[in-house]
Amino acid sequence: MKFYWKSVLNRKAFTAFIVLVSTYFIGFIIFNLTCPHLAIINRISRDRLGDQIIIYSKAKWLAYKYKIPFLLVPFEKSNQLNLFYKEKHCSKLQYNLYPILYTIFGNYVKVRTEKDITNALNKNSKLPTLFISRIGTKLQEHLETDIEYHNTAWINSMVYELMILNPDFAKNLKYMLQPKDKIEKLTLPKDKITVAVHVRKGGGFDPELKSTQYYNISKYNIEYKEICISKNNPNNIKRIVENTTKIDDKILASIKKTFSDQGCPEKFPPEQYYVEQIKKLSHRFNNKPIYIHIFTDDNNPKQIKKRIKNSVNLPNIKFAYNKQNTSIVQDYCAMAEFDCLIRSMSGFAYLSQLLGNHKIIIYPIHMTWINPDILVVDKIGIIKRDNQNS
Repeated sequence: MKFYWKSVLNRKAFTAFIVLVSTYFIGFIIFNLTCPHLAIINRISRDRLGDQIIIYSKAKWLAYKYKIPFLLVPFEKSNQLNLFYKEKHCSKLQYNLYPILYTIFGNYVKVRTEKDITNALNKNSKLPTLFISRIGTKLQEHLETDIEYHNTAWINSMVYELMILNPDFAKNLKYMLQPKDKIEKLTLPKDKITVAVHVRKGGGFDPELKSTQYYNISKYNIEYKEICISKNNPNNIKRIVENTTKIDDKILASIKKTFSDQGCPEKFPPEQYYVEQIKKLSHRFNNKPIYIHIFTDDNNPKQIKKRIKNSVNLPNIKFAYNKQNTSIVQDYCAMAEFDCLIRSMSGFAYLSQLLGNHKIIIYPIHMTWINPDILVVDKIGIIKRDNQNS
């Protein structure tokens, strides 16, 4: 009897071994017939459209820089853009299977810094390799992966600066980010300097804000930094990164708080910031006629326009606001058409910066909590295109 059961167990073990080996070889054949030898894909995210496109743009840059074929993992609303129809796709099924297949039969690399790519490429491995760009757009993602904020240059998102220094990449990316179908454009006045102002509020997608929206600016010292980005001064890219908000105790302590502007203050500057920048922009242009158009995800844009208009209180400025019946794609394309852009660090506003040819771009590069309620933008970045005088 013992011999019988031993024989049965041996047969089962042998059968299991044969099945395992057969499955491996079948998988190996399917892998080599269907999976690319070398590719990079963008990660799937639940972020809003602006952040989704920044994730895509960073993966595209890495593909361009290291000459790696790119595969698009489609995301929400991507079918409204050229990229959906012009890029080769990686389906969500493939996205879920590839990590397993490349781990078994090839080389699967999560890219959190560019070193992950260079290290893999320097090995000269002949194994099929799949890179997935996991370079984040949020401070929390960098904390989770233990990457120093100032060593990545990606939270402030350097895609715009890289586009200026690499015209071929810029031309291709701009085309990919354009809407597939024609959209109705805003009619902008030709006798005024046009300024798009993006006021990020959360729009019900993010938790509510904590900070006081208006305060006495004369109480606080604000340092304004003007940084001109062009092919002639590429070192200024480093200056932007060095001046961007760093990880400090105040930010770390507030990361897990319930208010949006505690966790991501640079995305939700108070309305006072926009008021001050509109005033300074008017002064820069010698108080010439200016048309301000406020874009916001808030459910009551009319009230935001009214508050900012009353606080600015300058006769040379006409104000307008985006209507609620416009699509998000319409809005980011419209923002790209203006002469100037005053923005938050929202991915949506940054997207318009990528598409546009703005003369002046103003954005927060450092913010400080004066007390639990007062959030002050104490350093402002100003990107001024070459040959654009006040």
